This record gives sequence, structure tokens and C-alpha cells, in this order.
Amino acid sequence: MNRRAWAWLIIIVGMIVSRAGFLEDVVYNIDEAEYAVAADALDQGWLPGVDLLGTTKPPGIVLFFKLLFLIFGRSLTVIHAAHILLMIAAGMLVVELAIALWDRSAAIPAAMLFWMVANSFNIPHEIIALNVESPGIVCIAAALCLVWSKPNNRNALIGAGVLLGLATIFRQSFLAFALPTAAAIWFRFTDRVRGIILAFAGFVFIWLPILIWYGAKGGLGWAWDSWIRYPMTYAADTGWSGFLQALYLNSADFCLQVFVPVIMALGGVVLLWKERHTPRAQFLFLLGIASFAALCSGSRFFGHYWIQTFSVLALWGIPAWFAFARSSLAKKWILGAALFIGCAVALLHFPTWRYWDDYAPPRGISFFALGKEQEELAVGAFAREHTKPDETIAVWGYCPQIYYHAHRLPGVRDFLCHYITGFSPGTFSPFEERARRAFGHPRAQQMFIEDLERREPKYVFDLVQIDNYTFTFFNYSLRTYPELADYLRQNYLPEGEIGRVPVYRRRTPEDQWWPTKQDIE
Repeated sequence: MNRRAWAWLIIIVGMIVSRAGFLEDVVYNIDEAEYAVAADALDQGWLPGVDLLGTTKPPGIVLFFKLLFLIFGRSLTVIHAAHILLMIAAGMLVVELAIALWDRSAAIPAAMLFWMVANSFNIPHEIIALNVESPGIVCIAAALCLVWSKPNNRNALIGAGVLLGLATIFRQSFLAFALPTAAAIWFRFTDRVRGIILAFAGFVFIWLPILIWYGAKGGLGWAWDSWIRYPMTYAADTGWSGFLQALYLNSADFCLQVFVPVIMALGGVVLLWKERHTPRAQFLFLLGIASFAALCSGSRFFGHYWIQTFSVLALWGIPAWFAFARSSLAKKWILGAALFIGCAVALLHFPTWRYWDDYAPPRGISFFALGKEQEELAVGAFAREHTKPDETIAVWGYCPQIYYHAHRLPGVRDFLCHYITGFSPGTFSPFEERARRAFGHPRAQQMFIEDLERREPKYVFDLVQIDNYTFTFFNYSLRTYPELADYLRQNYLPEGEIGRVPVYRRRTPEDQWWPTKQDIE
């Protein structure tokens, strides 16, 4: 086999060996449940970011989940299998980009470095779960491959614009990669201005139908709020001190866990600086700027944010690989030892997760379960058994898993309860002194009540008593929101508890008693 084939084989086998043990029908990341619920809502014509709020991404990931469910069935095993395929595709495209930038001798280094970076960092609920970054980096890598490998090809330019547009409908931060895309066009095309215009036309080709779709349903205002206004508010929650603290702590973790590829990438940057006047070096520097700008855009540096940097770190490491591989025998031995260590980490990191992480749940149990009892499953089963498919439910708390397991749609737009409470995952509690806001939208409580009145969810499930959960709501008693609590007293009755979850049933004409203030938690 030639070097390209070997590189592809490294990516395919490496990804399967490192990740196949996680093909489970469980929620690895709470975002997966959020996207799955929004995908279910498409059947009713509901728009992500309009009829379901708190989803801060454009609709690409929801449409992707829906497509997978339609083809393969509604299962998170399908989602996790798709993620493995996406990471294989990303690795293969990075190999192709490396070949275009250097030659086929770069294929195996690119494959090895990408595989090591992708499988040596963080924990499965951040890296194994299918989130917006994975399809995004596939689109970006494909776009850059098209531009760099097919100079002066107009179809390649339009295709690159389409792929950049596709990436941005998954996550807004991928717009940063317009910078290296434009640079690649500048270096590889004679008619530069026309090339950028053609790429922009491809970008518009993706976004125009989406804007028309939302505009036809009167949703452009909420789309702006969901995709731009609220994400900027969310990103600003950390403040500069929180941003810098998160950057330091997560960067330190990343460098410690991915130390072999990181050291090689740093060495590669030094070597690229020596050829900084070449188009290749300038392109790779701009790709790095875009990657790290995208990483920083969310302010929190969650594990899955780092996926946006995997490609450039692999490419940056190639010059260092060449420098050692083409040098003295001693340096070749050093390279071999480094690769042995890096491969060992990548092979063992995820497969041994449950041995080295004290917080890892047993196999078959979600990292985001409501305690060891997995009360989200019991609540979901109750809702499924006691409601009709066209009836809605509401969950007071940040737990979209309940909607997913119940196979029922949310009875409120703010189905994550972020707008009404101001809850900001990974940042702060609105009740702490340093919090800048007490809500995500000034009309959030009124909107919540309006939705309860309009969608009439049959049951409301209150998660305030759940304390052993990543996103506890014990600070957000319903009594803290007087208008909402009053509405619930007038329109809902206590129905008992499922484990530690109080259940409120919507009042019917036959109900003749009224709850007291103590009946609403």
C-alpha cells in the first residue's frame, strides 16, 4: 500500500479501537439530548431557536440528528456511531490537506498526529459525544482541501463556500475559518477577487434557504436572539477573570494530556516561522489563528470546544516530525520513543476511562443521570405512559433527557430553563454576588407562563430536590418566581412524586380543590 492508504488505515483502525467501546444508547453529553428533542420537534414544524429556546446554535446539528434518526432509527447508538465516522472523515481529510500542503510523505505523520490529538484528551461526555464541532471540522477540512488541492478551479471555490456555510450552520465560531479559506484562495488562485466572490456565493447558497425558512415562519427575530444575542450574553457571563482562569486551567489539562502532539506542534511552529514568507507557512499560521479564535469564542473551554483545534495541531506537528525523521539516528530514536508514548496514551485513554475517572458511571448509565437511580428514565417512562403522543410536558430544571426518554415535546419554549433562571452552565449561579444577570431574557417569566397557557403541558416535573446531578436546580425553587408559582397553583395540582421529583398535573374541570403555597416547591 502507498502512504496515503496507510494513513487512512491508521485513522480508520485507530478511531474504531479508541472509540468503539462507547457505542451505547445513553446520553453522553446533555447537548445530545437537547439536539434530539429539537429533532423530534421538527415533525411538528417547530424551529430550533424559535419554538425551542436555549438552543444557541443554528439548525445544522438538529437537522443532522433528524436525518440520522430518519435513516437509521431514533437511537443514541446511531448518534455515537455517526460521530466515529465523522472523526474518521475528519482525519482522512486532514491527511489529504497535508498531502496538498507538502507531499505524500506527510500522510502518515498527519494521520498519527490527528489520531493522537483526538483520542488523548478529556472524557467521553465531551469528546466521544456528538456535538457541533465534529461535523464542523469535517466541513472546514473539506473546504480547505478543495481550495488548496485544486488551484484555479471555479467549482472548487463554490464547493469550498458551500462547505464553509455548512460548517457555520453547526456552530457560529466556524465563521473564523473564513480567514484561512480566503488566504488559501489568495495563494492558489490567479483571479483572487473573483475567487472570493465565488466562495461567498457558495456560502450564501447554504444560508439563504435557512433564512427564507425562518422568515416564512416569522422566526428571524428569535433566530437573531438565539444565534447572536443570547450566545454573546452566554459567552460574556465568565467575565475576563473567568475567561482567563478557564483558559489557563483547560489549556494546562490539554497540554498535559496531549503532550506529545503539542510539543511537536510547538516545534513545528518554530520551523514554520523560518519559512514564514512561504504561502504554506502563512496559511498554517492563519489556520491556527482561526482555530484558537473559534476555541475562545465560547469563553468556557469545554472539552468539545477543543475539537476545533485538532486539525491545525496535527498539521503544525508535521515539520517537527520531518526534522527528526530525516536527521540523525539519535533523533529518529527520540521520535520513535515520543510516538510510542503518544500512541500508548491514545490507545488507552478512552478505553480505560472507567478505571482512572472516579466520576465515571457504570457502563450503560449516562454521565448526566439524575443520580444513581437514573430518575430521568422513571420520569420519562411515567410521562410516556400517562400522556398521549400529541400532549406536551414541562420540566423545571436543566434536563432535556426527560423529554427525550418520554418521547414528548416540551410544553414551553424555554425547555432548558436558561432564559427564566439565568442559569449558565460552567460559569455562575445568578444568586452569587458576581453574577451579572438574573435571567437570559427580560420577558422570560412571562413567556414561560404564556407557553404553559398555550401548549397546556399535562404534567410539570420539578427537579429542585435532585442534589446529586451535574446541573442541580436546588437554588431555583419555583417559589423564587412568584408569577410562575401563582400560575401553577391556579392551574396545576400535586400528583405525588417520582423518586425525588414532585409531579404537578394540569387541572381539569373535575378537580375541586386548590393547592396552597406549601404545595408548590
